[in-house]
Amino acid sequence: MDPDEVNKIEAEATQKKNYSGTEIPQGTEKSKLLDQQLTYVEVEEKVQQFLPNSRVALKLVLAVAASSSFQNPLMLWLLLVGVPSSGKTDIVRLVKDAPTSYYLDNLTQNSFISGERATKDNKVYDLLPLLDKKCFIVKDWTSIFSLDEKMTKKLLGDLVGIYDKEFAKFSSRRGNITYKSAFSQLGCITPATLNKHAHYLNMVGPRFLCYIVPSSTQESEDQSYEMIFSEQDRAQLEGKARSYASSYLNQLTKQSFNVKPLDNNIQMYLRIATGLMAKCRGIAILQSATFKNEKGEDATYYEVLEIQIEEPWRAIQQLMTLAKYLAFVVGKKEVGIEELAVIKSVVLSSMPADRAGALKAIQSSDGQITAKQLSESSDKSTKTSRRLLDELTALKVLSKIPGSGTTANDYQINKQFRNFLLLDPTEFLSYKEDSGTETPQSIDQLSRPEQLKASQNIFGLETKWNDE
Repeated sequence: MDPDEVNKIEAEATQKKNYSGTEIPQGTEKSKLLDQQLTYVEVEEKVQQFLPNSRVALKLVLAVAASSSFQNPLMLWLLLVGVPSSGKTDIVRLVKDAPTSYYLDNLTQNSFISGERATKDNKVYDLLPLLDKKCFIVKDWTSIFSLDEKMTKKLLGDLVGIYDKEFAKFSSRRGNITYKSAFSQLGCITPATLNKHAHYLNMVGPRFLCYIVPSSTQESEDQSYEMIFSEQDRAQLEGKARSYASSYLNQLTKQSFNVKPLDNNIQMYLRIATGLMAKCRGIAILQSATFKNEKGEDATYYEVLEIQIEEPWRAIQQLMTLAKYLAFVVGKKEVGIEELAVIKSVVLSSMPADRAGALKAIQSSDGQITAKQLSESSDKSTKTSRRLLDELTALKVLSKIPGSGTTANDYQINKQFRNFLLLDPTEFLSYKEDSGTETPQSIDQLSRPEQLKASQNIFGLETKWNDE
C-alpha cells in the first residue's frame, strides 16, 4: 500500500478516536443572584405577589430542588400536575437561575445517553453526567409523554434505570457507556397526559411523586384578576420572584442539613401514608361476571384476576426525605404538622386520578359510600363507579358491606386508613378514642408490646413485630 495512503488511514483513525466520546455543551445563561441573606417568609411574599395560591407548590419546589445538593437514600422526583394555565410551569421556573438547577423546556428520546458516535463534524452530547448533584427541571413533560407510545415507554424505561443512580447503555457505535449520576427532578404535566401513562408507570414501579396544583380559590382568583386589570408588568413580578427564589435556593444549598430524626408519631403517620399510596398505585385486574338477582334481572359483579402492589420501602424513603426537606426549606429543625399536611396532599396526588377522586368523594360522605352515590358526585356511570370501588376493595383500601335484598352494597374506608383520610394531621396525632386511649407524648418510652398496642389503638394500624 502506498505510504501516503497509509498515513491518510492512520490520520482518519486518530481523528475518530479523538471524537469517540462526548462533549459538554455550554450551559444556559443565568441571571445574577441577590447577595443579601433571605428568609423563607420574604421569598414566599414575593412569589405570592406573582402567583397567588402557590404556598404549598413553592415549598415542594424548594424542597425537591434543595435535596440535590445533599446525600440522600434516594432521589426526589416530583411532577406538578395541573390543567393549562394553572401556574405549574411558572412555579418551577422560579428556581432555574440557581447554580444547582439544570433547566430544559423539552428533551428527546435518547437525551440521557446517545447511541451515536461523535466525529469531528458531528458532536454528541450526553445529558446524564451533566445532571449529577443538580435539580433537573423539565418544563413540559406533556409534550414528551405525547410522543409515540413506544418512544414514551422507552424513555420511561430509561428513567427507571436512571433512578438507581447508575445507568449503563450499550450501542454498536459507542459500546458500553456507564454513568453514575444522582439528581432531583421537577417537571410539569397535565392530568390528561399523566392519566394516559399512569398504568404503565405503576407497572414498572412508580418513581415519581406528584402534586396536583389546586384550583384557584375565590380569593386568589380575585387577586389574579386585579393584577391583570391593573396592567402590572408581569415580567417584572416574575423576575423579582425568580431572583428571590433562586437566590434562596442557592443559600439553602450552602447550609448544613440539620433536621432532627423523625419521632415515633411522625414515623407512624408516614407508614400509614406509604401504605395507602402503595395500595392506591397498585394494579388490580378485574373480570366482570353476571348473575340473576331476586327479581330475575342480570346483576354485574367483578372477580379479581390479579393484584400487584409495590412493596413500601421506596415510597417510605421518598416521603421521609421529602418531609425533612419541607422542614429544612422553611428553617425548621424538625418535621411538624405543616409538613405532614403537605405529605398528605402529595400522597393523594400520587395515585390514579379516578381513585383519588373516589377517595375524595368517600371523605365527603364520612367514610362510606355506594356506587350510585359516587356516580352522582362524578361524571361516571354507576357501573364504572362500582368497578372503581371494587378495585379499591381488591387493593384493600376499602371494605365492601353487602346489601340485603334490593339494598345496594356500601363501601367504607378500611380501619387502617380511616383516620388518615378523615382527619387532618393535627386531629390525627391528637386523636382520642372512646376508650380513653390518647396519643402518648413519647411513644418510645413504652415497651415494645405497649408500643404495638398504642399504635393499633391510636392509628388503626395492623402490624406485627417479632419479639427480640
